[in-house]
Amino acid sequence: MDYAKLCREISDLDPKIRFAGVWGLRNSLSPKTGRGRYAMAEYEKIKRITIPLRNDHLLLVTTEVEANHTGIIENILKLVNG
Repeated sequence: MDYAKLCREISDLDPKIRFAGVWGLRNSLSPKTGRGRYAMAEYEKIKRITIPLRNDHLLLVTTEVEANHTGIIENILKLVNG
């Protein structure tokens, strides 16, 4: 997967997206819990969305607090899952 292209496509989804990047991930709980779909946390100044990718990588996306995180997550999952 071309992570740079994916991050550009994600950044273009919504003007309220601040950042999109890919990081390494250790997925030690997946045998017990199954593969994660996404996680979202809201802070005072941002929302943070994390989505596991193939090959033990983690996609990190931050948005403005007022962003429609549900729609953004749905669109990201469409990009990631093809």
